[in-house]
Amino acid sequence: MSNQPKLDWNEIARYEQAIGKKYGQEAVDNLRAYWNDEKEEVYLEQLKLLKEKDQYTWDKERKVFADGFFITEKLLTRESSFIPCPICSKAENNAKDDFCIKKYDCCYTCYV
Repeated sequence: MSNQPKLDWNEIARYEQAIGKKYGQEAVDNLRAYWNDEKEEVYLEQLKLLKEKDQYTWDKERKVFADGFFITEKLLTRESSFIPCPICSKAENNAKDDFCIKKYDCCYTCYV
């Protein structure tokens, strides 16, 4: 059994009245009273647009499994693979170095 005190209906009504007085009657009204078919249609359209936006973002940030971990495809561009390490000045051509140079400003060997 729970240790919460049981509320009677009069006490619940007092709480609802206090909330209604402080925040307005809409705060305690049943939300279904304000919902209609037009709002449902607008809501479903918003969900559809949100899903399309999420799918676009997911496709844009597609992850690739390379050298033991997932990397976004944009980190694996060929132009970034020829950036020399600022610490040891070597320019390796693998995914770990591309990732570490983009994220930590050093090659994988210097990072480890």
